[in-house]
Amino acid sequence: MSIWVGNTVSFLWDYLFMWILILGGVFFTFRMKFVQLTTFLEAFRLLGGREKLEELEVSEARKSKKRISSFQAFCLSASSRIGTGNVAGVGLAVATGGPGAIFWMWIMALVGGATGVVESTLSQIYKEKQPDGHFIGGPAFYFQKAFKSKIPSIIFCVLIAITYGLILNSVQTNTIAVSFEQYIPRLFIGIGLSVVVLFIIFGGVTRITKFASILMPFIILTYLMICIGVILLNMPQFLNAMGLIVRSAFGLEQAAGGAAGYAISVAVQTGLRRGLFSNEAGIGSVPIAAAAASATHPAKQGIIQGAGVFIDTIIINSATAFMIIMAGAHLLVDPATGQGYTGAVLVREAMVTWIGPLAAPFVNASIFLLAFTSLFGNYYYGETSIRYATKKSVFVDVYRIVVGGFVIFAALAPLGLVWDLADIFTGISVTMNIIALALLSQIVAKCLNDYKRQLKAFKKKKGKEPVFYDDLIGIDTPYWKRGR
Repeated sequence: MSIWVGNTVSFLWDYLFMWILILGGVFFTFRMKFVQLTTFLEAFRLLGGREKLEELEVSEARKSKKRISSFQAFCLSASSRIGTGNVAGVGLAVATGGPGAIFWMWIMALVGGATGVVESTLSQIYKEKQPDGHFIGGPAFYFQKAFKSKIPSIIFCVLIAITYGLILNSVQTNTIAVSFEQYIPRLFIGIGLSVVVLFIIFGGVTRITKFASILMPFIILTYLMICIGVILLNMPQFLNAMGLIVRSAFGLEQAAGGAAGYAISVAVQTGLRRGLFSNEAGIGSVPIAAAAASATHPAKQGIIQGAGVFIDTIIINSATAFMIIMAGAHLLVDPATGQGYTGAVLVREAMVTWIGPLAAPFVNASIFLLAFTSLFGNYYYGETSIRYATKKSVFVDVYRIVVGGFVIFAALAPLGLVWDLADIFTGISVTMNIIALALLSQIVAKCLNDYKRQLKAFKKKKGKEPVFYDDLIGIDTPYWKRGR
């Protein structure tokens, strides 16, 4: 099965997914006039919450406790996006695609930022307000506008439910199992995690997940500080690593052996696959969280989520990659197997090289918390999609049981198999989503132009904070009416 899935994912990414991802990102970059770059600083102004609620034209329901700010919506999406992909995913990218894969991961983030802006702006434009005052939205809602039918929306919801609740959660579980298999047999890890996951998703969010979600930002910040500290204290190695990444990206390191072309192909594909898994730009999950924000203009949340792609890939992923390459850990060989390290184990070995044996339990704990909290963020996307596709609660219960079963499967499965499955399903999701985004790109372009026009007047003190109404760009939406 691993061989068949591996061959399938290579074929699909060589001839379809890679080109959809690149061409889509380039198209949106030019169509939106490099919005991911021109609005980068604006994203941090919006995250700072400088707009005053009393100045916004919002309803009383949005002023209530049900209101979710742009910053809170950003954190909600980050809780799923920032995870094992930033640690184990980068380790896997370096091990399989070489240092050059990191360069193409950066390129994916630069063009993928535009895709992130488009999908989150659309999710805001077509979001719907619920009776209790909160908002829901995402691909299922704007798919109906793009394809003039509810059938593609239902198909995509089922796809998201499989991709996140089953396949991507398999990656999280497998990462935990690989990290701790030297202490606990994989079967026991799988059964234990399955019991905990089923207990929580059937009984609601408990103190365990709340504790983990509070501790996760601390773990991420500590991890980043260690990585940045290593880089600052070892600048010569940093410059050497940067040079190696660039040379490897274009096959210059392998040119002497006549393998430059193959090396470039592997580096590009691996970089794009791991970058997509990490920042999720275009998959269709982030818009679900983005739609929940109470913003005065759809473009605001789009701009914020576009910056999130940069933060995830350029900052966090790069920190991991440099720590690995600077230590030469990607060249180490496991004495027990005679093979090179990969995934989370590679990151652990790199950190041990820099700060000593105490790094191992820290990395293991970090991996566990990142993967554990991502399990429930991913499950949230899956259940939300199932509830949109069907109103019958029995399907939700069946889905929960299948999720628990996949946790056991993932703990026992080979590392390559679960990552290849993730690449297949994320590739399918991206293909469907980018087609819908392209069909609606003119609406997003008009929305962004309206925001820029109002923002320019606001900065010159000739107008108020940008506020959106659907008649400003000639469309009809469920929420953005005057007098709402």
